[in-house]
Amino acid sequence: MVYGEFVHILDYYFRQIREYSRQAQLERETADPERRRSSWSPKHWFGVKNGGTLPDEILRLPLHFDDLPHPSTSSSHPHPHPHHHSHHNYPDTTLSSSSAPSTSNYLSTSTYSDHRRSLYKVDVEKYWEQLLLHKLLPSPTDRNMLTKSIVSSSGDSGIYDDERGIMPYIDDDDDLTPIIVARPPIGSGYHHGRNGWHRSPRQYLTNWWSDTLVKKLHALANDTIELLWRFFEVHISKIVFIIIATFIAYNVYALYIPLIILLSLAICLPSAADGIFSLFMCAYLFLVALSKMIYQLDIIPELSKIDRGVGAENCTFSNISMADWFGLKKEGNSEPIYMLFGVIVSIIALAFQSIVIYRQRHHRIAQGLPESLRGKVFPDFYPNQYDQSLKHAFMFFVDYGFYKFGMEVTLIAMGIVVWVRMDALAAIQCVWILIFALNKRPVCRRIWVFYVIYMSIMYPLQFILYVGLPPDNCIEYPWSHWLSSYSPQATYNLGVLLGLSTYGKEWPAYFINWDFFLLLLSSCQLAVFRKEGKDNDSIYKDEQYVIKPDNPHHDFIDVKKSYVDYFKSFVFHYGHWMTLMATLAAGIAGTSLFALGYIIFTLTMLWSGNNLYVMNARLRSFEHTLKRWNVLLAYNLFTISMKVCVQIFGCVFLSWFDKPGSTGKALCIVRQLFSVYCVNTQCRELPTLKDFDNRCEVDKKEAEIGFDIIALAFIIVQNRILHSWYFQHCMVEYRSEVILANRGAVLKNQLIEKEMKEQNEQQKAKFNDIRRRTEAIRERYQKQIERGAAERDFEPKTYGQAKRAGDYYMFKYDPENDGLVEPIDSFVPEMDPKATAYDRLDPGQIMYAATAHDLDLAKTVQQVKKGDTIKDPDDRALTAVSEPESRKPGSADETDEGKQESDENKDSKVETTAKFAQKMIASALDLCSVTLNKLCREHRYVGFVLSKEKQKLKAGHSESLSNTSRKLTEIRTDVDLPSLQLVHSENDVEKMENAVSVDWQQKSSTTRLLNAVVNCIGAHTDILCYFFAIMTQVMTGGLITLPLPLMSLFWGNLSNPRPSKFFWVTMITYTEIVIVVKFICQFAFMPFNNVTWKTEHSMNPISLDKLFGVLKQDSFAIWDIVLLFSLFFHRYMLRKLGLWKDANLTETFSKDETSDTSRSPAGSDAGTPKKKKQEPKVVVTQSDGQEGTSSGEIVIPSDPDAVAIEETDETGGEQSEKPTGPIGRFIHQLFNPKFRYIRDLYPIMFGIDVICFLVMTFGYSSFGEGGSGNVLDDVKASRIPVTLVVMLVGMTLAIIIDRALYLRKSVVGKLIYQIFMISFLNIWIFLVLPNMTRRAAATNKVAQALYVIKSCYFLVSAWQIRNGYPELCIGNLLTHSYGMTNMIAFKVFMNIPFLFELRTAIDWTWTDTSMPLFDFFNMENFYAHIFNIKCARQFEAAYPAPRGISKGKLVKYMMGFPIIIGIVVFIFSPLLLWSLLNQIGTISMPEKVTLRISIEGYPPLYEMEAQGRNHDNKELSLITPDQLGVLNNALTEMYTAREEDSVLRSRMSVSYLKGYTYEDILIVRFRPESEIYWPISQDSRNAMIDKLNSTATSVNFEVSLEFTRPYDPNENAALKHSKSWLVPIAQDAKVRAEIREALKGSANHPILIPSSMPAYIQVPNQGELSLPTSIGTSIIRDGTPPINTTGMTATQLSQAWFDTLTLKLEQGNGPNEKMWIATSQHPGNGSDKVWVPTEDTTYSKRPYLQVVGFIDRAFPSILAKVFKGGVIAVYLSVILVVGRGIVRGVFTTSPSTVMFTELPNADHLLKICLDIYLVREAKDFMLEQDLFAKLIFLFRSPATLIEWTRMSKKKQE
Repeated sequence: MVYGEFVHILDYYFRQIREYSRQAQLERETADPERRRSSWSPKHWFGVKNGGTLPDEILRLPLHFDDLPHPSTSSSHPHPHPHHHSHHNYPDTTLSSSSAPSTSNYLSTSTYSDHRRSLYKVDVEKYWEQLLLHKLLPSPTDRNMLTKSIVSSSGDSGIYDDERGIMPYIDDDDDLTPIIVARPPIGSGYHHGRNGWHRSPRQYLTNWWSDTLVKKLHALANDTIELLWRFFEVHISKIVFIIIATFIAYNVYALYIPLIILLSLAICLPSAADGIFSLFMCAYLFLVALSKMIYQLDIIPELSKIDRGVGAENCTFSNISMADWFGLKKEGNSEPIYMLFGVIVSIIALAFQSIVIYRQRHHRIAQGLPESLRGKVFPDFYPNQYDQSLKHAFMFFVDYGFYKFGMEVTLIAMGIVVWVRMDALAAIQCVWILIFALNKRPVCRRIWVFYVIYMSIMYPLQFILYVGLPPDNCIEYPWSHWLSSYSPQATYNLGVLLGLSTYGKEWPAYFINWDFFLLLLSSCQLAVFRKEGKDNDSIYKDEQYVIKPDNPHHDFIDVKKSYVDYFKSFVFHYGHWMTLMATLAAGIAGTSLFALGYIIFTLTMLWSGNNLYVMNARLRSFEHTLKRWNVLLAYNLFTISMKVCVQIFGCVFLSWFDKPGSTGKALCIVRQLFSVYCVNTQCRELPTLKDFDNRCEVDKKEAEIGFDIIALAFIIVQNRILHSWYFQHCMVEYRSEVILANRGAVLKNQLIEKEMKEQNEQQKAKFNDIRRRTEAIRERYQKQIERGAAERDFEPKTYGQAKRAGDYYMFKYDPENDGLVEPIDSFVPEMDPKATAYDRLDPGQIMYAATAHDLDLAKTVQQVKKGDTIKDPDDRALTAVSEPESRKPGSADETDEGKQESDENKDSKVETTAKFAQKMIASALDLCSVTLNKLCREHRYVGFVLSKEKQKLKAGHSESLSNTSRKLTEIRTDVDLPSLQLVHSENDVEKMENAVSVDWQQKSSTTRLLNAVVNCIGAHTDILCYFFAIMTQVMTGGLITLPLPLMSLFWGNLSNPRPSKFFWVTMITYTEIVIVVKFICQFAFMPFNNVTWKTEHSMNPISLDKLFGVLKQDSFAIWDIVLLFSLFFHRYMLRKLGLWKDANLTETFSKDETSDTSRSPAGSDAGTPKKKKQEPKVVVTQSDGQEGTSSGEIVIPSDPDAVAIEETDETGGEQSEKPTGPIGRFIHQLFNPKFRYIRDLYPIMFGIDVICFLVMTFGYSSFGEGGSGNVLDDVKASRIPVTLVVMLVGMTLAIIIDRALYLRKSVVGKLIYQIFMISFLNIWIFLVLPNMTRRAAATNKVAQALYVIKSCYFLVSAWQIRNGYPELCIGNLLTHSYGMTNMIAFKVFMNIPFLFELRTAIDWTWTDTSMPLFDFFNMENFYAHIFNIKCARQFEAAYPAPRGISKGKLVKYMMGFPIIIGIVVFIFSPLLLWSLLNQIGTISMPEKVTLRISIEGYPPLYEMEAQGRNHDNKELSLITPDQLGVLNNALTEMYTAREEDSVLRSRMSVSYLKGYTYEDILIVRFRPESEIYWPISQDSRNAMIDKLNSTATSVNFEVSLEFTRPYDPNENAALKHSKSWLVPIAQDAKVRAEIREALKGSANHPILIPSSMPAYIQVPNQGELSLPTSIGTSIIRDGTPPINTTGMTATQLSQAWFDTLTLKLEQGNGPNEKMWIATSQHPGNGSDKVWVPTEDTTYSKRPYLQVVGFIDRAFPSILAKVFKGGVIAVYLSVILVVGRGIVRGVFTTSPSTVMFTELPNADHLLKICLDIYLVREAKDFMLEQDLFAKLIFLFRSPATLIEWTRMSKKKQE
C-alpha cells in the first residue's frame, strides 16, 4: 500500500514536470520575455530577484546531464580531460564505494534506461537540477537514509536483500532527481498558488506534528528501540543461555544431560563458537520436542506400566519409572503447548538470537558502520567521558561496568552461592574466594582459567548427580551405608551436604541456577582478563604505597563538574564507613565468637577513622592500612568458611554434643559459642535430638551467613577503592584536614564574635532611637509648658494621670520616620547569595494566582514567570494575579506572522499543566531549601572558607602533601599557615561574602534541596548524636545506657562554646563498651538467658536483665550501632571542619597578622590571646535605686567599643581568681563565656511543653492506675483519675516555673531547674514507673514518647542556659513574625479559655513594670488586636486582588456556591431532619417485648415476654419483603371508589407505611401460655370476685405493652417504651358472672376482653408507644366489612380496630399451678390481607398472640435531646442563634468597629507597642507610662488614628 502511494506521487510529479517542459518549450518558441519572467525558473531557488543573475559558480555548471562525468570514471579512474574536470567541480552523486566501481546505484544520474529517458526527459536548463540534488542529498549517508526510510515504510514482502541492492522495485537505472526538483525544497511547506507560494494545510499539520509532545515521544521511542537492538546484540547470547539454563534447572531429567553439557561448553569457550553451539542446542531441542510429541501417540505404550521383572516390586527407592526419570511422560488431555512450553521458549530465544545478529549486521552495512562497534551498546561513547553527566556514567556502566568491576562482581556472586548452598561445594567455593580475594590481580589473572574449567565441569556434573541413577534399577548408592550407626536422617543429610545422588530427593532449581550464573560471570571475567592488560591493576603494583604524582583524574573533591562527582565523593569518602557498618552488622546479627571478632575488628578500625589514610609515618604508612583491611577480609572469609564447615556437625554429627554431666554442659557452651546449628534448608531435622535442642538452645540466625556475605561484598568493593587513583585525592584531603586541624574553631569563634558585636550594636541602636524620640517629645513638652499651652498645663503626679495624659504634642512628627525595623535572621555571612533569599512566589501564591485566572494555567505560568523577576514582594504577588498586558490593536506586533508564531508556540493543555506542576513543585522545593539553608548558614560559611584554604594549601604545597616520609606535624610546622588564611579580620569576612560567585539559581530545584539537606545534616551532627543517645536509652530502658543521655544533657550540651574532644572520645568509648557488654550478655549460657529464669521473671518489670537493659532479643544493639556511627560521623565532620583538635580554642580576630595566639586547654579560658579585640556590649544601667531613672533616659556608653567585663570587679578592675578543678572551670565557663549567641528559644521550649501536656493527657493510663485508658470516655463518664489530675497540675506548674525563669532571665535558676527535671524524669520513667504500671520501661510506648519529647526540651533548654537569655525580648510567643501561620496560631491561642489570662498574669507577676494588672491586660489586648491587623495586611499583600478586575468565576463558585448551599441547608435543615427521621437514624431493634393482661389493681392474669437479640426466631422476627409488599397492596386497595375521604385515608396509610423499610418493622409473637403461674393469693382472689359481684362498681381490664431496646452506654441504661390500655368491664350482671366463673377456674367460662390489644404499634425513638392512627382509621372505615362504631366514645373509637383477647384458666399439675391461656381475634374479617398472618406454636398448636411494631430509628443523645423540643423549637434555635448570632457575625462587621478593624497600616501602632516592651526591659518605667498614654490617646483620637495609620509612602512608591 505504501509503495503504491509512492508510485502515485511519482506519477503526479512526472506529470507536473512534463507540463512544465511543454510550457518551457512554448516560451522558447515564442520568445516572450513577459511569459519567461512569469514562469517558474531556477532563480527562485537561489533567492535571485527579477533582473538579477545567478552566481558564476552556478552558471559554470553543465547544461545537460550528458555533460556529467560517468560515476565510475570520476571515482576510480583519472578524468580524460583534466581541464574539463576542474571546470565542472561538483560533488559526486554516486552512492557506491570507490572500491567497487562496477556496482551501480538507483540514484545514479548517468545510467538512464532509454525507455524512461524518453518518457520522463525534461527539456530544460538542467544545470540547477544537479546542484539541487547534491544540495538536498550532499552525502552518501543522506541518500542511504532516504533509502532506509522508503524501505522501512514499505509493508510489501518483496523487499529483500540480494546482490542487486536493497530496492528491488527501483531499478538501477531509475532517476529520482525529478521527485526532488519538482517542488520547492523539502521542509519549506509551500505550494504554488495564484499569488505565489503559500503553506498548504498538510504542511500546517506537519508543523503541528513536529512541535507536539507526540513527535518527541515518537522520536524517543525510535531511539529506545534502536538502543534495545544494540543491547540485545551485545547480550543476546547471555540472555539465551539464561533462558535455557532456567529451563534445564526446572527439568532435572536425563533427557537434558546433553543439553547442559552443550550449554557449559558454549559458555566457557570463546564467543566465536556461540553460533555453532546455539545451532547444536537448537537441533537438540527440536529432537526433544519431537520425542515428547511422539511419546504422546497412542501407539506408543506408557513405559512406566511395563513389567520391570522379578524383584522389582521390592524396590522401595522411589516410585519414579524409567520414563519419568528420562523425562518422558504421558500428558493425558493437556495441551501440547503446556508440555513443550519451556522447549518452545528456548527455541524462540535461539531464533531471536539469529534475528538480532542478522538484523544488526544488515543495519551496519546499510549505515556504513564498522564491525568494531558490534560489542558496544553505546558506540559513540568513550570511557573517559563517564563523569560528564549521569547519562554518561550510565553509559559507562552499561558498556564498561563489567570490564572494570567484573572480578568484584564475580567474587560477590561466589559468596552468594556459598550463602545459598551451605554444603561441601560451598566450602570449595570458599577456598576459591580465599585464593582470589587475598592475591593480587596478576596472580588471579593467571589462575582464573582453572576456576572456569572447574565450574564448567562442576555445573553439568552437579546436574548429572541430581539426575542420578534410574530408580527402576534398584541400584543402591554406596554412600547410603557410610553412617550405618546414625539415624537415617543423618545419613540423608550427609548425602545432601556432599551433593551426592539420593533417591527421592527433589533438588532445588536455584542451586543449578546460581551455579550457572557463576559459570557465566567467571567466563565473562576470563574474557576480560584476556583483554584488559594492566588497565585494572592496582596503582600500587610497584609496591610503593605512597601518594602518586601526576594523578590522571581531576580532583573531584574540590571541583564538582557534575552529579557524578557528588556520587564519587559519597563512594570514596563514605565507603569506609558503609563497609565498617556492614561488618558491624554482621557482628551483632549473631551471638558467637565469630561475631565477637567482627565487633573487635570493626571497633578498632572505627577508632582509627581517617588516620588510616593520612599516611603518617607513625602509622607505618598506607601499607599497614591495606594489611589491616586484608586481615579483616581474611577474617570474614575464615568466618564464612568455618560456618559452612560447621554444618557437618550441625546437620549430621550433632549427637557428639549430647553428653551427660559436666562434659555435656561444656560441649553445650562450645556449641553456643560457635553457633553449631543446621541452617541448610535441604537437610532433614534430627528427631532424636529435639530434647537436646531445647536444653542447649541455639538461634538459627546466629549460624546463617547472610550478613557475612554482605560484609564480604562491602570489603571487596572497599579494597578496590583503596587501590584506585580517586582515593588518592581523598588521602590528600585527609592530610590537608590534619594540617588545618583547628582552623574551623577559629572561624566559628570569629563568626560568634562578629554576630555578638552586630547584635549588640543593633540593640544599642534601638535604645538610641527611643532615647532620641523621647528627648524630642520631652523637648516639645517643655516648650509648650513655657508657652503656657492649654494642651498640657499640668504635670502628672500619679499613674492614673500619666496614662491619660496623652496629647497631640506626642504626634507632631512624621510617622514615616518611625517605621518598623525588620529583624535580622542571622549576621553570619552568606556564601551562596540565593541560598537563603526566597525572592519568588511560594506555592500558595502560585495556586492563588491560578484561581485568580480561573485555572487558565498558561496565563498563570506566564504571569508567575514575570512575577519571579520582580524584587519587591508586594509587586511580585500583584503581578502574578494581574492580567497580562494586551498588545495594542493595529500595532506592529499585531501582524499575521506574529499571530502565526504565537499560534505555533502555544503549548497544549498537557504541556501547560506539566509546566504549572513543575512550577509548583520547584517553588515548594526551593522554599524547603531556603528554610534548611537558614539553619546551616554558619556551617556553609566555615566549609566554604576551609575549602578555599585547602585549595590554596594543595596548590602551593602539593609536594609536601605528597611526601609521605615526613610526619604531618613537621609539614604543618613548615607551612606558613597565616598565608593560607583568607579571613584575618571582620573586613575579610565581608570580602569573602562579596567575592563569592556561586550561581545558586543555575542548579535544579532537586539539587538545591539535596544540597540543603546534606548541609543541614552536616551542620547538626552533634544534635543527631544527642538525639540518638536519647533514643538508645529510651529503646533499651536500662541503667547501662543511662550515662549516654546524661552525659549529653549535663556535659556535652552545656559545654561552651562547644564540647571538647575529650567529651566525644568518652561518648565513643562508653558506647563501644555498651555494645560489647550487650553482646556478651546475649550468649545463651548466661544465667538470665536460661529458660527457667525467663519463665520466673517474665512478668517482673525490673528484673536484672530488664533493669540493666541487657535483655536477650533480636537487634539488641541496633540503636547503639546507630549512635556509634553518628558519633564517628560527627568526629569526621569535626575533623573536616577543623573543629576536632582544640575545640575550645578561644582565638578570634587578631589586630595584626603577626600577633601570636595560643591555644587554651579544653574547658578553660587560659591561654587566650594577650591582645584581642574586645567585643562591644550594651549595658543598661540605672542612676539610682528606684525603679527607673529619674529623667526617663537610658544610660548607654557613648563609646561603641565599650564593654562590660563580668570577670572584673567594680573597684580594682583586676581579674578575679578563677576556680580550679574541672567542674569548677566548667561551671565558670558556663556562666562566664567568651562566646555566646543571642537567641530567644523560649517559644520552642513552650511548644515542646505543650506537646508533653497533650501526651500526658491522652496517654495518662501509661503513667498510673485508674480510668479506662480513654480520656474522652472517662470525662463523659465523670470518672477522672487522680493520676491524670496530679500529672496535669504538675505539668502546668512546670510551665509556669519555666515562664517565670524566662521572664526573670535567671540562668542559675534555669540550670538548677534543668538538673532537677532531668533527674526526676529519669528516675520516674526508668525506676518508679515500671513498679507502678508493672510494665518495663522499654515496652511503655507512651512513656518512651514523653521521655524523647521532654529530652528534646532539655536539649533546647541547655542551649539557652549555655548562651543565656536575651537582654531584650517580647513576652508574646507567636508574634515574632506576621505570616498566616502566626496569625492562625495566635487566634487559636486567644480563643482557648483562660490561656491568655494565665499567660498575662504570669507575665505581670514576674515582669518589672509600672502598670497595674488590669492595664497590663489591656496592653496585651491592644497588642493582640494590632498584631492581628498587621497579619491581615501582610496576608492581603501576599495574596492581593488587582484593582478594577472582576472576580473570576472559579473564585465565585468556590466561595459563593458553598455559602449559598450552607445557608439553604441551615434554613431547611430542621425540616429535612424531621422529614428524613427514619432514614438518617441508626437501626436499634428491641431485644425484648413484654405483654401483660390484668384486672386493674390485682396481679396480672397473663404475662409473656418475647425475646430475640438477633431477631431470627419466631418470637421476634423482621417482616419479610413479601409480607411488607402484601400489606402495602392491601392498604393501597383499601378504599371506596368515588369517596374522596376513603381515598385520602388509603393514601395516608400507605404514606405512613412507606416511611419504614422491612428492616424497621418487627413482628412480635407471644406464646399463648402465660410464662408464670397466676400469682394471686386466695384472699385476693376472693376480693376480686367480690368486687365483680357489684354491678355498680367500675372495674377495668388493663393491657400493657413494653418494648426494650439494646443497652445505651451513653445513657447507662436500656431504653424502654411502654403503654397500657384500660378496657372497662361492662356493668352487666351476666358478663360479670361469666368473669367470676372464669376466675374460679371454670373451663367453660372464658374471659372475653373486646378491642383490647393493637395489632400494629409504633415504637418511637424516645417516649411511650404510639398508635399508627392512619392504618387504624383505614381498617375501621374501609375494612371488609367496616367496623360498626355507632355509639362509641372517642376512646372506644380509637381502639375499635384492636384485637379481642380471650383468656381461659387451666389447672396445672400442682394445686397452685394455675395458668392463663390467651388467644386473639382481629375485628371484622380476620383473613383480610391487611392483617399480617399469624402462626401456631409447634409444641401446642395454639396460635401466637401477634403484634407488628413499626420501630423508629435511634439517634445520638445530642440529637435526641434536640428532637425532644420539637421541630418548631429546633427551627427557631437554628434561625435565631446560628443565623443571626454566628453567621452574621462572621460575614459582617459592625459599623462601630470599622475604624479599628479596617486600619490601612498598623506598623506605627505596632511600633509603639514594641517600644513599650523595649523600655520595660530597659526599666524606664516613666517612659513606659508615657508610651502607654500615647497609645491610649491614639485610640481616643480618630483624626490622629487616621493620620498615623495611612498607607506608607514607601509602600505607595
